Amino acid sequence: MGLTHLMIITALAAGGAAPLDAPATPGRYAAATAVSVATAKSVRVDCPAGTVVFGSGGRVVDGFGGVVLTGIMPDPALRSVTAYAVARPGHKGPWGLVAYAVCLPESGLAPVRVAAIGAGYTVTASCPTATVLYGNGFLLPNADAATYADEVVPDAGLTGVTVHTAGTPPGIGGLVVYGVCAGRMDRYERTHGVSGAGPGSPKEAYAPLPDYILFDHGRWTFGAGGLVEGSATAFLDGLDPATDVAGAWASASRLETTVVGLTGDDYTVTTYAATIGSWY
Repeated sequence: MGLTHLMIITALAAGGAAPLDAPATPGRYAAATAVSVATAKSVRVDCPAGTVVFGSGGRVVDGFGGVVLTGIMPDPALRSVTAYAVARPGHKGPWGLVAYAVCLPESGLAPVRVAAIGAGYTVTASCPTATVLYGNGFLLPNADAATYADEVVPDAGLTGVTVHTAGTPPGIGGLVVYGVCAGRMDRYERTHGVSGAGPGSPKEAYAPLPDYILFDHGRWTFGAGGLVEGSATAFLDGLDPATDVAGAWASASRLETTVVGLTGDDYTVTTYAATIGSWY
């Protein structure tokens, strides 16, 4: 299903190959829209002065399957994250949108934003050599709420992220996938958690921090991913690193039944957390 796509890398500094220590403790920041019946919304969260974006997220509030999360976009300079969402035709209830950024001083980690642009249902953005994936996002620039993401999955080695959409095909240039890549710390690991199966909506799951045996000098979750399985009418409407950057959450909803006239299928949502730091 994937097609050839264009890779774009925006660099802040030259990356190194050796593992690096975290220069400070990262923090998660959030900004939210008002709750209203507007058709389309966007909201931007900025990193504090002296820090840059290492992870990103977004969440629809009270969408109940009638609002599609259409984008989580770190800006090219990695100073902010913008989330986008669009209400489906016929949705009448008030809803809101939250954007998240995990911020850290740039230091020697040398973060870069990579972007892959494609026309198919599936697009993958890969990190440059000697870097790992900290955070991820996507954008449906021509979104009309008929296209929605049901997969935003960092790979097991944290070398890149794959996004899959369902519904109407995105079209030429209609799907952009983002990765925030930076130098390796001592350890990095992808964990996951899975919700229960059933037709209920919304549904969410939590991915915890990895375990440690002897020492924990710092484990921080920078990125959140998600995967919907079991229903063609369910989609991701929330991806966010936890408030204390210790694990991640993903949420999914089934398309509003009053709009599509379906009862839905049993489905699950799997959350993926990209945790990076120093533990043994």
